[in-house]
Amino acid sequence: KDAVTITAIAGKRGGGQDGNLLAWRSTDHGKTWGAPTVLNDVTDAAREGLHGLAAGPGNLVFAVWLDLRKDESSDGGTKLYGTISSDGGKNWGKNQRVYASPEGTICQCCHPSVTIDAQGVLHVMWRNALNGSRDLYHATSIDGGRTFESAQKLGRGTWPLNACPMDGGEMTSAENGQIESVWRRQE
Repeated sequence: KDAVTITAIAGKRGGGQDGNLLAWRSTDHGKTWGAPTVLNDVTDAAREGLHGLAAGPGNLVFAVWLDLRKDESSDGGTKLYGTISSDGGKNWGKNQRVYASPEGTICQCCHPSVTIDAQGVLHVMWRNALNGSRDLYHATSIDGGRTFESAQKLGRGTWPLNACPMDGGEMTSAENGQIESVWRRQE
């Protein structure tokens, strides 16, 4: 309610060699912008370049991105990470892993989506890469992004595809609290 926050991926070398998720904030309706803040806390982990951003009640903002860091769950396969701001993008919390695939990577070139419902619950959607299929999954956080519930597959059926469909879909939270999502899948 007090600021406009935008995000973009940027790196000095480009071409996927490097890249961080940056956020800019304006408190005068976009007339001027503050210096960028790097949101990923591991340098160049956001170099895949795909991310989502949502605003919620009050000054809640949540960013989510495809992350290539090496951590305790993998040696660098694509995972989903996020960070939250409770002051309209002025300050950001510690990075939290939203999801890491048991097969080592989620879909590497489909953007994640995020929405925040009226109660402040975070909803994240991404395209997974499990058992040779590229289905959409969803996870929620009721504690401001510190933890996420187990991922749930969306829709009926599955889409076996040994390629990337280049479409992460979109989601939104309706006024009545219902989460609505759309995505591409061949039947």
